[in-house]
Amino acid sequence: MNLNKLLPLLFLVTPFATLTAGLSWTGRTIASGRPDLQGVAYGASKFVTLDETTDGSFRYGVSVSGNGLSWQTHLSGPHADLLAGNGNSVVAADYYTNSIYTSADGVKFSRDNRFPTGTIELIDTLTFSDKAYAGTGRSTTDSSQPPNYIFLGSETATPGKITWLTKKLALPMYRGEAPFPIGVASSGKISAGGAGVKLVVPAFLTDTIFGIYCSSNFGRTWSLAKNLGTDSVFAIRYLHNQFVGVGLGGSLYTSTDGMRWTKRSLPSANPSSLCLNDVAYGKSTFVVVGSRRTGASTFVGVIFSSFDGARWTENTLPSGWPEVDYVAFGANHFVAAGSKQGAVLQSN
Repeated sequence: MNLNKLLPLLFLVTPFATLTAGLSWTGRTIASGRPDLQGVAYGASKFVTLDETTDGSFRYGVSVSGNGLSWQTHLSGPHADLLAGNGNSVVAADYYTNSIYTSADGVKFSRDNRFPTGTIELIDTLTFSDKAYAGTGRSTTDSSQPPNYIFLGSETATPGKITWLTKKLALPMYRGEAPFPIGVASSGKISAGGAGVKLVVPAFLTDTIFGIYCSSNFGRTWSLAKNLGTDSVFAIRYLHNQFVGVGLGGSLYTSTDGMRWTKRSLPSANPSSLCLNDVAYGKSTFVVVGSRRTGASTFVGVIFSSFDGARWTENTLPSGWPEVDYVAFGANHFVAAGSKQGAVLQSN
């Protein structure tokens, strides 16, 4: 048998993604005894994490790394619950004080007075996709009310300076009920004036039914793009020319236009035990992070990777690694963080 003749045929009928193993991951210590990390982002040419360590004078823990391998910690960060980064900036948001903080070096943060705090009283979400910062907020301090604003941000030529735009968010009623938005993703920068930009918002349609709304005119009107039923999608990113949404029960959906969504399967014996929290893209690879329930109140971390967003491979993590909540890509590596105090995972 001539194997040289058979090998080209094998590649014709077997998808490349199925022939390639998942990424390998190594635990990296930031500093022992640090509290749970409040996100991980890559911006200003470094990975950045925040935590709740404080010196009592409103300066909080921030750790930075150029490659995800070695880290330096500082007490120079803001009190923040949300973190995102890209290019020449890192952005943090504080849910309780409706404040946005920016940094040009990932270490020193200052409050961004350009952010329209007079419109938004509570900040619910903050993410960065391929081209724009995006988040949701409320015009009231009543946290029981649904978010009714979205905000979008684009970097300027000046490191740490972001141009912000807010838009009133009014989703169509669903069977007489007002949907409850739980995030937003944008396919473009606000500097584009909205032309060709898609906005996507996952939402509770009712207490038990989820859906995804889409706007192609920069939030002036919205359409219910997908009724997910009981499949929940809590986080959506726009990465490598497609939207990727993840959530409870191993829910994973992709879309190239924000309107037509495809459910993707994961290689798991019990997908309903999965909770997917975040997604990133880099080095021609999508990475989704989350957790798997192993008992009544016990969980372990999970990471899946894919070359095309359609076919996924489960990665092997260090034994017993707990939930993974955040992931970012930069400097040719992914870095993931979550419930492992004072430590992160770095892809090799």
